Amino acid sequence: MSVLNRTTEDLWPYGVVVGKHTGYTIDKNGCWIYDGFLDACGYGNKAVVVDGRKTSTTAHRFYWTKWVGPVTPGLELDHFKRCNRACINPEHLREVTHSVNLANRGRRKRCMRGHRFTLRNTYWSRTGRMCKTCTNARNYQVRSGVDFTTALRFMEKRYQTRPLPLTPEAAQEVSEALKVTRADRERASQLQAVSVDLSARWSRVLQSVQAT
Repeated sequence: MSVLNRTTEDLWPYGVVVGKHTGYTIDKNGCWIYDGFLDACGYGNKAVVVDGRKTSTTAHRFYWTKWVGPVTPGLELDHFKRCNRACINPEHLREVTHSVNLANRGRRKRCMRGHRFTLRNTYWSRTGRMCKTCTNARNYQVRSGVDFTTALRFMEKRYQTRPLPLTPEAAQEVSEALKVTRADRERASQLQAVSVDLSARWSRVLQSVQAT
């Protein structure tokens, strides 16, 4: 796919573009890093007006629509080159299903800001793997009132000065542990609850026998 190096603003097919952007910067990996506003997840963000309502869309979706065409219904765009989320290079994007996009995201070894998903730097939420460094930086930002960049640097330094050494065998165990699905965790929780209930019942039986 050959795409022209465009930086001028055109009308988006679905509405009027609000504001201008300054273009993009090409990095050493060939990523076109969007120079406009980035959201909290690191994606470029475009403000548009659709049917008289102001809304927004991701920059990579916006430029894919403008340069390649509308995204196929039922599909979404995936940065399959594992590049920067702010990349708008259509040659680094592809259309995939939501399940494929989630699966690709789960195989990543780093968070969107480049922190490795080690045992010490990883925890699980309802949405999947989370980076402790980034989460703690956001919490520190709220507590201390500093900007996020300062909070992130503080947390990165904190984690770098207290590394967790892992042997290749231990790293493999961590990798396997991170593959545990939500269903497995829920099943384990149910079995634990059943075990506790059976233990309580057995204890009551023993007490009744001893009482007689």
